[in-house]
Amino acid sequence: MKKIKFDLNGDNRPYIEDLEDAKDSMFRNQYEQCVLLVDAYLKGVKGMRETPDALRNSVDNNNNIIVFDGERGSGKTSCMLSMANMLTSPYHHKICNGSRYTAEADFLTIPMIDPSFFDEEHNVLSLFIARLYSVFLENEDADCADDGKGNLYRNDLMKMFVKVQQNLQSMFGDKKAKDGMEYLVDMAASVEIKENIKKLVDLYLNYCGIYGGVLLLLIDDIDIDSAHAYEMCEQLRKYFMQPNIITFMSMKIDQLSGIIQRKYTEEYILTNDRNPYRRYPRVTLDEREEIAERAERYLAKLLPAHQRIYMPSPSEYMDAEPAFYDKEKWGYHLSEGIRIKQVIPELIFQKTRFLFYNSAKRVSYIVPRNLRDMRQLFKLLLQMKDYAESGEATPHYYNKEMFRQYFYNDWCDINLTEEYKDYADRVKRVQNVEELNYEVLQILDEINESNLGNRVGNPYVDSVMSPQNTPFNISVGDVLAIIRLTQRTKVGEDIRKFLFFLKAFYSIQLYCAYDTISSSSEKDKEQERANLLIQKPEHDVVRNEYEAIVGGSVYCTDLDEPIPQETPGNRISHRIISLDKIDKLFASCLDNWQQAESDKLVSLAEFLMLSIYYDGSKDPSMQMSFRISPDLCYDELTLHSDLCFDLGALFFNLCRVERCFNRFQILPHGRAFLDKLKADRAEGRDPLFNEMKRITLANRKKEWKSEEEKWLSFCCFRNMEIMEDLLDTVRAKEYDEGLDSYGLLHAFFDAVASYSIKSYDRYDDDRTGEEDKPYTIHFEFFKYFAKLFAPENTSLKEEFGAVIEETFIENPFENEIDDSIGNS
Repeated sequence: MKKIKFDLNGDNRPYIEDLEDAKDSMFRNQYEQCVLLVDAYLKGVKGMRETPDALRNSVDNNNNIIVFDGERGSGKTSCMLSMANMLTSPYHHKICNGSRYTAEADFLTIPMIDPSFFDEEHNVLSLFIARLYSVFLENEDADCADDGKGNLYRNDLMKMFVKVQQNLQSMFGDKKAKDGMEYLVDMAASVEIKENIKKLVDLYLNYCGIYGGVLLLLIDDIDIDSAHAYEMCEQLRKYFMQPNIITFMSMKIDQLSGIIQRKYTEEYILTNDRNPYRRYPRVTLDEREEIAERAERYLAKLLPAHQRIYMPSPSEYMDAEPAFYDKEKWGYHLSEGIRIKQVIPELIFQKTRFLFYNSAKRVSYIVPRNLRDMRQLFKLLLQMKDYAESGEATPHYYNKEMFRQYFYNDWCDINLTEEYKDYADRVKRVQNVEELNYEVLQILDEINESNLGNRVGNPYVDSVMSPQNTPFNISVGDVLAIIRLTQRTKVGEDIRKFLFFLKAFYSIQLYCAYDTISSSSEKDKEQERANLLIQKPEHDVVRNEYEAIVGGSVYCTDLDEPIPQETPGNRISHRIISLDKIDKLFASCLDNWQQAESDKLVSLAEFLMLSIYYDGSKDPSMQMSFRISPDLCYDELTLHSDLCFDLGALFFNLCRVERCFNRFQILPHGRAFLDKLKADRAEGRDPLFNEMKRITLANRKKEWKSEEEKWLSFCCFRNMEIMEDLLDTVRAKEYDEGLDSYGLLHAFFDAVASYSIKSYDRYDDDRTGEEDKPYTIHFEFFKYFAKLFAPENTSLKEEFGAVIEETFIENPFENEIDDSIGNS
């Protein structure tokens, strides 16, 4: 497996590899290609130095420019400098692999030329001479030639420096008016300087004891200087194509092409007497194509295709193994063979507890696509302590804030277009968490041009996205459903990245909100703060931030049907049922409380209470109006309406069971039923929920957590990717044909109970005798719901039918809805 080494010291400095690194390097293929190109060039110019000057100057020298082409942060500068470092090693023959001319040649280099120093006074020629002279002065006190002849070349070298400087002065110096003779001197200087540069380099190589050697000229990011890039290219072409020079350049060729096209466009406008100061000069489409073709022909000659070395693609980076260098040592060694695409999500989890997953076909967008951004993220994460280090009672909460700032700012700047950055900023600016779902849906409505419902053929969409909705009655399930519909109707990398941002944003918000309800210390602090605040009812509509985000339902069953329909229009995932039917079930439980079968009846009542979303209506025109209500729809019930049974609400109510149950005290038999349930619970009798909770927590080994905290860690969703994956998994299940609603629920809950996904956590150290393996996120406790709806419970099936089947109301929109939306 190839390796990428990250130097965590300093900021954004290229990492230079040695000969020993080449074999396993991410740039191994690039190094091999470069050696072959150097070898081909040296073979082509063999003997040219002995050719008479007149003959040599009458023909063009071979093109000596080798380009390292890649995006910003792709490692092209590191690759170029590493190649130069290897070639200038006395043992560079180790990487030549049969390239005889390269193996036999001697190479020398000078510090890289940075185009940031280019301006109207300084160009490639002047900077090259300055660099060469500076290195010469630094080496003055050293033995420059093994045979002691360095001083023999010193005087000639100094004279040649003076001569070349005079050439430069004549070419670029005094711009005042000159007579004819002065112009002739300047013209002669421009002709002489190419040969003088060749002589200067030969003398410098001889002075350093490298007779007949080759100077490597390194130029970085020439395409960044849009004002002077074309001029620099021309000087390289005219003066530096020498048999004793090989030029390495790192750049993005496409960007240089754009600069040259702009240069040619300006010339074209001036040549054709057009106004160069017009904001949008009139250049026809044919003319633009001609200019682009001219620029490509120029680049094809200056930078031949066969002399371009392309940096690895992002997919190649993802499959490499990372190593980290910090504080003069290699450290942070990870499991053998772990790839970058997996290292980053694991590190994020280790430091923050935020979960990100790769899919089988796509690497998560949280993994940077270039080396520079990777290095910055690695440095951010590796300087953090682990979120929950052994022996420390308090987690490092600040890690989450550091990562959030990175994701909200750096990640967005790198990955989102200006349009989607504006949308992301609107999401980040939401101050009241109760308004988050509303704002996100309005943004998605704008992105879909208020036409998503028509495109997908589902009239429920308009109800979910209506601007008249009350913000705190919009659920995270609504948001997830609209995100998923947008994924199906909008294509392109830009929208995919923005939708990833939304999912990651929600995952981060959900986890932070979960911390506030699951951490004992945080709850104590909240209570202390609450005692110091003025209590106003209008400020206490939603109990906590987690409930504010989830908003009553984890899934929007109207838009994302999680379970097949028994018959067309007969949906078991979402029903309007009668209050009276629920109350009759309570009465039946009370009448038969001591009988052997009463546990199943009580369990059915518990299940139904957990599955009630809001006050419903049998009137088709009113069934979707609950989001407009000024009251919190899922927190209280009334005696003047029916109830909405919804599987999406079941997932939410499991994290607030007592308050969910207390909603039913308003029913005639509700209080008596709940009192009886509470009394039996105190005596150890296990109805549905208590048995589910007790057995589930029996294997939870974290003794420092309360039972409530442990239960919340099982049932609270805090990652939108897992929410979506669970939904996709249960929808992909193959259901037996002919199942009725009772059988469909049994199969559905069995599928949920069978779902699992690994986290990046490991078992505690005190679990001796077990292999080291990651924790598994699962919902095995749903097997108790599956058991409740087992086919053999025939009497319970009748009771369930009495509540559900008899109150079935046909979906008023069913004929209008595209089946592919609910069941794809």
